[in-house]
Parts: sequence; C-alpha cells; structure tokens
Amino acid sequence: MESPFQSPRAAPVAPPPNEVVSPLDSFEFNGLIKMDGELRISVFDTNEGKNYWIVDGERHESGLELRHYDADDEIAVIARGTMTKKLTLKKAQIDAIRVVQNNAPAPSPAAAVSSVAGATAETDEQVRRRMQTVAEEIRRRRAERRQRIQQQQQQNRNN
Repeated sequence: MESPFQSPRAAPVAPPPNEVVSPLDSFEFNGLIKMDGELRISVFDTNEGKNYWIVDGERHESGLELRHYDADDEIAVIARGTMTKKLTLKKAQIDAIRVVQNNAPAPSPAAAVSSVAGATAETDEQVRRRMQTVAEEIRRRRAERRQRIQQQQQQNRNN
C-alpha cells in the first residue's frame, strides 16, 4: 500500500528510439523552499523511492546539484557528474473529499468521558488531589536528585 504522503509514481514511459536514457530521467521536481536567501529544491527519485533536498550552490551527498533555477517558469536544472536534466515543478494534485452529513446528536461531554473504555469520571476535587500528589512526588524526586549530586560533588572534593 502506498503512503498518501509520497509523490504519486508515474508509469514508466519508454523513450523514443533516438533519445538517450539518463539516470536522471527518474527524478521529479516536487517542491522548493527559499529561506534566509538560501534556495533548496526537493527532487524525488521514482526508481529509488527517495526524496532529496538540494541546496543551491552545494553538491548533495548523493552527487546531485542544482545548476540553475528559473523562478518564472518553475524550472530547475539538476546535475550528477556530467549529466544534466531540466525538471519542471510538478503541480500539486488536490482531490476533493466527500463530506458526509451526520444527523446524530452530539454526545454530552460527560457521556464522552464515561464512554472511554475503563475510564471513570473524576470530580474537580479528585483531579486537584491527584495533581497535588503528582506535584509533591516531583518535588520529592528533585530533592533526592539534588542531594545525590551534592554527595557526589562532596566525594569528588574529598578524593
């Protein structure tokens, strides 16, 4: 099952007989970020199922680099070694979801709490007492930790 967060995989298309097949043919340009003057593009390798973020002016550890980016036409030229590939920014595909009308009345908050398996409704006073007990336990553990640290520091001074 494919993840809904991955770029959809395009069906492989056989190149025309006179066209040279490049290892960069499996890349898609699927996003970009420009932050603090630094441009990063996202390319997805459909063969490997991996996404790479390439910083303008730097060579990625995979050997990929961004040679040129045209913001007006949303075209990036990537390279690996001596091979280059011009990629157009892939358009996002947005699918509408069907909204289902729910005419059932909303449960009351008390019903929602009591419907949780094994849950019991607590009064405000019970919640306050429980929170106070937790806070006291935290204070006790912090005091123990401070005491252990002081003892260790004292032992280090004596040694």
